[in-house]
Amino acid sequence: MRKASDLNRKAHTDSLRVELERKSSHLVVLIFPVSLHCLHLKLGLIQLVLLISVITILFIELYRIRINKNFFINRFTRDKEKTEIAVYLYNTTIWFLIFLSANYYDFAIAELAILSTHLGDGAAAIIGKSVGKYRLILTKHKTWEGFFAGVIVTLFTGGIFLLTIGYMDKLWWVIIPGCVVGILDFFEGLPTWAGDNILNPLVSLAILLTLESF
Repeated sequence: MRKASDLNRKAHTDSLRVELERKSSHLVVLIFPVSLHCLHLKLGLIQLVLLISVITILFIELYRIRINKNFFINRFTRDKEKTEIAVYLYNTTIWFLIFLSANYYDFAIAELAILSTHLGDGAAAIIGKSVGKYRLILTKHKTWEGFFAGVIVTLFTGGIFLLTIGYMDKLWWVIIPGCVVGILDFFEGLPTWAGDNILNPLVSLAILLTLESF
């Protein structure tokens, strides 16, 4: 019994380590507001960097899957991603496409959708894996602790972002990504290309753009 318990504890620790390593990559979204509002980089430069990133990641993924299955990046991927395109290629592609459309609407909406939902999703996974005890209804692997952590961090980071860039009159925007992160948390087993890292910012962006069009 003790040996089985030790094995279960080790498996949980390894799973938490992988999740921490994966979700820490979500912090990369901080590059966008820093680049635009602190460094004041040109939008075209960011678009170019994202395009180069998409192409580079695509070649890395093809190499990882087809040539070198022991490539070090595999330590950051879940089991199902070891033989298929990982989520970070889809993420980067979505970011690139969103930035391409930046001239057609108030881009603060897109920044909010990307920044708050990615940080919120990361918090949900880390809190759920580390301290989650109460299973979220209708799901097999998610917890109420992770659910509330995701929603709260989404609302908090979104609010801080809007206040920082002077959008005090638009603070209500944060309600949308907060609700989206919460609702989509109930959906499990989605394919990688339609996971929460993809749907959260896209659905939030679509709803906010629709509301702002009235």
